[in-house]
Amino acid sequence: MRWPMWLGEKMIKLQNKKLELLSGRLTDLRIEDSEESFVSSGGPEVAAGAAAIGLAAAGLAGAATNSLYAASGGTDSIQSFTGLLNDKRISGRFSKIWFKDGDHLECAVDGQSDGTYAAFAVRRPSDQTLWMFPHCSRGRKKHWQYARKMSVVLALLMTFGLLLCLTPMFGLAFWRNEDSHMGATIFSIMGVTMGVYFSLNTARRWAPFVSIAESIFTAFGYPDPAQVDMPEQDNAFWKKNTAAGVSDDSAPWVFRYLT
Repeated sequence: MRWPMWLGEKMIKLQNKKLELLSGRLTDLRIEDSEESFVSSGGPEVAAGAAAIGLAAAGLAGAATNSLYAASGGTDSIQSFTGLLNDKRISGRFSKIWFKDGDHLECAVDGQSDGTYAAFAVRRPSDQTLWMFPHCSRGRKKHWQYARKMSVVLALLMTFGLLLCLTPMFGLAFWRNEDSHMGATIFSIMGVTMGVYFSLNTARRWAPFVSIAESIFTAFGYPDPAQVDMPEQDNAFWKKNTAAGVSDDSAPWVFRYLT
């Protein structure tokens, strides 16, 4: 099966572009597993990998995943689909797809020259599930707010890790030894600098996906797309819906929402 190739340069042009909203009953659904690279590699790989380990230990799993992806330059395992939405041909790519024929869907799409539509998000109101384009999850303000949190945590972790390097020479209570003060100062500055650099650099590399996310939120009618945080909404949904019978299907960049 050959899938429409609308990623590449098209994705760059989609930044801040207005997407259309299509809704209707899905039919003729076809799904295929594949792998694609959405983010090019770059930056010091060892340092980014170490940062991911530290972030995971601090409980920032999302930030750790981003750092590992930045370090590896690898591909995402995704599922591509095509289908008809009220007789209009749509196609898209998500991490995992479990909507099906007969579902009523709302789709944020970009019209193509051949009359088809590229879906950058699919929302199923029946169970409040939102599928988003890989690496899209937050609006601009929430993205940078998360990046600042990540930079503080990472700076602390990397500083702590570097200061541990002084213990073989000066002991665990190295701060009591005046001879260690110069090294502790240098390592502290290095830790803070590296933590802030790697976290903000990762956030900068994800900026194109933030622009696409805001276009998606605009299409769905959110009053302030820059303030939308889908991981936050997903957490709120599961806190409210803990009763048995609620489907617990999950995948990266697939969220449950309250509003």
